[in-house]
Amino acid sequence: MTIFTEKDNVEDITRTVKSWDFVDPERIALLGCSQGGLVAALTSAVNPDMFKSIVLVYPALSIPATAPAQLKRFDADNGNPQDVMGMKLGRDYYAKINGMNILDMTGKYKGNVLIVYGDKDPVTAGGMMDKAADTYTHCTKLMIPGGTHGFPYYEHHEKATKGIIDFILDTMVKTK
Repeated sequence: MTIFTEKDNVEDITRTVKSWDFVDPERIALLGCSQGGLVAALTSAVNPDMFKSIVLVYPALSIPATAPAQLKRFDADNGNPQDVMGMKLGRDYYAKINGMNILDMTGKYKGNVLIVYGDKDPVTAGGMMDKAADTYTHCTKLMIPGGTHGFPYYEHHEKATKGIIDFILDTMVKTK
């Protein structure tokens, strides 16, 4: 699994969904959390007309920047899979994103974007969400005060969910 194989999976699933007769292919939104947010940002950048809106929830856009250090871990351990935030990842995961700057790509997507993140999240820290928002033409940010990665507290999750629902209703629902 790499973010590129996940991107390919999202593309395949989206093409299938768009073929269903009960789906309006012009009103498809993509939501991704953490690594899924990185995948959503990449997928929408490579396919700028595939989605009407995207939602990036505590997106781990910083993963590519961690590749050099992670590759050193693999090399020090004879290339064996490594535990990263509870997942066993292979060396290929980081080798394929090493040197990638997702922010060089994100601006290719011109649709509506919502970035939801917490101000106490180390994965989205360092102004990355401001930089990401600046690359998009139509971007709204929803910062959850006290929010950490994954929104483990109910009140943070509830605020994020309300913001996402409001965004989807605003950007996706047809008006007469």
